Amino acid sequence: MQSPVKFVVVGAGHMGTHHIKKIFEKGDMMGAHVSVIIEPDQKKIQSHLLNLPPQSRPLVLPNLGALVDVPAPYKPEAAIVAVPAGIHVEVAGAVLDMGLHCLYQ
Repeated sequence: MQSPVKFVVVGAGHMGTHHIKKIFEKGDMMGAHVSVIIEPDQKKIQSHLLNLPPQSRPLVLPNLGALVDVPAPYKPEAAIVAVPAGIHVEVAGAVLDMGLHCLYQ
């Protein structure tokens, strides 16, 4: 069996939360796993983490720059960019420059 694709979700607002929930609910079936969440507001993600067993909790980083130092077991292969519209292009471009596949909305 192939390992799941590891995702970083950039932004844990309304849309980011939706993506995080769906991947945790259906990730095994889809071959996906949220390994990293990037969100500067730590309060936004606490409810996601409390409902997960410790071994499946993603790393939480305050900004995109911190992604370069992520340990290998958490290193994402793809990103979901769910940030405010005014910074979509900038963040998606940074994610693509890192060599990640990217979905942005």
